[in-house]
Amino acid sequence: MDSFLYVIGLITACLSLTMGSVSLLAGLDKDGEKIDLLLRFMCLSLFVFFIIPPAGFIVLDKAPYPTAIIWKRLFNISYVAMFPWLIYRYNGYKRKLPPLVMDLLISAAYLVVFFTTTDSMSPFLFFLVPISVGMILIKSLPAIQYPYNLGKRKKANCLILIMAIRSTEKMVTRLSQ
Repeated sequence: MDSFLYVIGLITACLSLTMGSVSLLAGLDKDGEKIDLLLRFMCLSLFVFFIIPPAGFIVLDKAPYPTAIIWKRLFNISYVAMFPWLIYRYNGYKRKLPPLVMDLLISAAYLVVFFTTTDSMSPFLFFLVPISVGMILIKSLPAIQYPYNLGKRKKANCLILIMAIRSTEKMVTRLSQ
């Protein structure tokens, strides 16, 4: 199982680097959009997460966490924290409060993990992580509906694909723990 997760992690890292490079070129173009640069930073943080040793997914997840795992988690958390902003930018919503609340919850969860010294699931962490992930999924549903209402089905279908990939990634992460 470890070698399978290792291979999947490296494939994901390569795809992230490729997509990030394309997004960087599109974002730096004079007609480029800010969402392309945001996607570039997300892909880069995901790439670094998978490449930092130990390469691939975090398989051994026992506190106290080694420095390498803390650094890996920092890049993973930055990817997760940028995801609500991707949804926000993608649809042009005006309210910034939901992505800010999600980022605060995600940051609080990272701080709990960072300062964890014993190998036990903190009730606070057990509360924070599902709420932040759930908020991202719940807030993406109206974000998908919004382009459909405007007649932009292609844009909505792209967001459905992004959310399907995100949900699959979360399921693989949960299965590996």
